[in-house]
Amino acid sequence: MFWEAQSLRLTLFSVLPVDGEKTNWWERLVGLPPESKVSLPRINGYEESGPVEHVGLELHVQPDRQARLKLLLPSPKDDLNSEVPPVIGPLPEALDQFGSLAKKWLAFPDVPQVERLAFGAILHRSVRDRKTGYKELSEYLAGYVKIDAENSSDFSYSINRPRPSGLGIKGLQINRLSKWSVVTWSWMRHTISRTSSNVVRDAERFSCHLELDISTDQNFKEELDRGKLEELYDELVAFGLEIAEKGDIP
Repeated sequence: MFWEAQSLRLTLFSVLPVDGEKTNWWERLVGLPPESKVSLPRINGYEESGPVEHVGLELHVQPDRQARLKLLLPSPKDDLNSEVPPVIGPLPEALDQFGSLAKKWLAFPDVPQVERLAFGAILHRSVRDRKTGYKELSEYLAGYVKIDAENSSDFSYSINRPRPSGLGIKGLQINRLSKWSVVTWSWMRHTISRTSSNVVRDAERFSCHLELDISTDQNFKEELDRGKLEELYDELVAFGLEIAEKGDIP
């Protein structure tokens, strides 16, 4: 079973506030100015966005007491002719594209001191109907959750199964949060004429939905080794891929 990526993200939690605008991160990552930039003066932050290789990239900087930076690779704009919800593409290829940007960012010498690192993903897998989706989720959740595919609806399952980091960082735990569900999709077309307004809803489509949030534990109080950030990113992604492949495992 393979998954397609709807969005991927990397979040840095810095030790001290940081003024990301002075670093010019976007242009150094992409090689061009952002397509749009939104200032957030109340929190002294900003958001930049623009296209990168036919998909979208966003960079959010929120330099509050515990500055949070996001690198987000969102889904392309909706395509009303699509047979599935909009996706970046198959998970391995999407991760290759995102990983090159994420690691480039982590390697910048002016990346702030980091106390937490988080990788997130929203994944999608098309299925014929809700019952088929529940049967497929049952395979991923086997041993822990039993789903009555014939007589159930609105199923949602969320769990965190922490593991110690394998990078030799004493006391560092990795949170492995996964959220599982089956979602329903339907395109809506709104047509307006001089005399009427009409909404047409397409046939429903269904997909298995997996949301991942893999992060270093917030109780780890030490600064993360700057020289290990890229390795740590790889470890977080590997934990996420393991869940996507094997399901809910300790």
